[in-house]
Amino acid sequence: MVERRISATEARVHFGELLDSVSKRNDIVFVQRAGAPAVVVVSLEEWQRRCEQASDPWAGIAEEMEEHWAYMDEQYGDSWHHEAVDEILRAAREDRDARPV
Repeated sequence: MVERRISATEARVHFGELLDSVSKRNDIVFVQRAGAPAVVVVSLEEWQRRCEQASDPWAGIAEEMEEHWAYMDEQYGDSWHHEAVDEILRAAREDRDARPV
């Protein structure tokens, strides 16, 4: 996915290429008029994903966590899961114990 800026004239002249780059490569294209962004062209899939995230604020966070977990799996294998869960539980218990009753 690439973000880029083009003029309205360039968008009009190369509209088919613009559609291909957005639909096939998920590019995000800012179309400018008089040097200022006027519209953004995104794929239908990207638009739907963003609409879902807007209706459910946790969806974006969950997606980021899944990407992070995939990265951690790739870097460290499966062993990091147990250590991370243990650390999260330890921190949660400390927070709970520190609260006034």
